[in-house]
Amino acid sequence: MGVIFLLNPQIIAIDGEWEAWFCNFSTASFGAQRYRSFDEMMEEILSDPEFIG
Repeated sequence: MGVIFLLNPQIIAIDGEWEAWFCNFSTASFGAQRYRSFDEMMEEILSDPEFIG
């Protein structure tokens, strides 16, 4: 599985959280997903049984 986690310091929420991106390069679910914060991204990703595998 090829994934990249990115943080964008150019987009900062009112609570100080940086925008986060999850880029998935696997053939089944190729693409990028934007999240409001790193915390929001990790909560969603770690609740996905396919990711934990």
